[in-house]
Amino acid sequence: MAKKTIFIFILFVFCFANTTCRKKLSTPVNLFGIWVADGQLCQAMFLEIKKNGASTYGTDDQNKGCSGKSWSGKYRMNSFQLYIGKTTFNIIEQPILIDTPDSAGWGNKRGRIVAEMTLKSSVFHRKETLTFHKTVNF
Repeated sequence: MAKKTIFIFILFVFCFANTTCRKKLSTPVNLFGIWVADGQLCQAMFLEIKKNGASTYGTDDQNKGCSGKSWSGKYRMNSFQLYIGKTTFNIIEQPILIDTPDSAGWGNKRGRIVAEMTLKSSVFHRKETLTFHKTVNF
């Protein structure tokens, strides 16, 4: 009887933890590379997601209030959020592969669009909803 009670308890804990823990995003999209988006205030926003080393979120836009805005840190992602260092984005639309001849970006961030995802930045980054297009693979 004691073994059965212990087994039921372990099974309950396993099922509870499995349903409440946030799962890592499982996607066929290679997330490593450069993603670009058109912002509201700053026109040229980018995510540079690296497998090793510091990833970067920011803009090269020279408009008033935009220049020099760049944040970097370790990249992390789960089913609900993407992190670049302490910068948090809520995932509105999961990354999906795109088959289009269209291109996007600027300078060394320019390339053919191969994937897209929609993210919402945190309150410290204007709570802006941005659709990022992947243009460069790493």
